[in-house]
Amino acid sequence: MATAEHWTFEKKIPVAVIVSLGFYTLAQTFAFGWWASSTSATLNGAVARIEQAEKKIDALGTQAVAIAELRVKTDGITQSLVEIKDLLRQRPARP
Repeated sequence: MATAEHWTFEKKIPVAVIVSLGFYTLAQTFAFGWWASSTSATLNGAVARIEQAEKKIDALGTQAVAIAELRVKTDGITQSLVEIKDLLRQRPARP
């Protein structure tokens, strides 16, 4: 029978591995910071556009009310003109 060989782990870690892991960690941290910054900027831009849209919607709502009021007034004036015309047509002509 052959003798059994046991695997062993050494506690030695090459300096290159430590340096590369440190560089990798720094690169990941930098990339995450960059991503967070760009996401924040995009979000701030979206919030600004939403606020502008809400202001425009509020202004349109106010304009819609004003237009409705003008339409009611115009309808009243039109009805008054129709009544005046009817009265003028019914009036007998002067000799």
